[in-house]
Amino acid sequence: MSYFLHEFNRYYILFYTSFFINAFYSEDVYCADPGRIEHGSHIDADGSNSLPSSRYLHGQSVFYSCAEGFEPVGNTTLTCLPSGWWSSLPPFCRQVFIEITRPTGEFPDS
Repeated sequence: MSYFLHEFNRYYILFYTSFFINAFYSEDVYCADPGRIEHGSHIDADGSNSLPSSRYLHGQSVFYSCAEGFEPVGNTTLTCLPSGWWSSLPPFCRQVFIEITRPTGEFPDS
């Protein structure tokens, strides 16, 4: 009987070619850093800035924000799921444009 072992974020799944058997070896499941966004940043749940090499235990969250003059598009809170994937993709920051209109009418003399 042939088989192969597949490792995915600390879950080990044993596949047999003749029948399917799941053998889970569960340790803590981690998500990789979800990534940086242009014109924005993210912080850990404790309010600290995360390092690019950070790993997150399932259940932990990160919070994204955008620089002044930009607004987030998408979910700003991402949570590490038991699957080792994030709950959604990071948002992106869209520049906010303020429309300036030319005033109409007469202005009084100073």
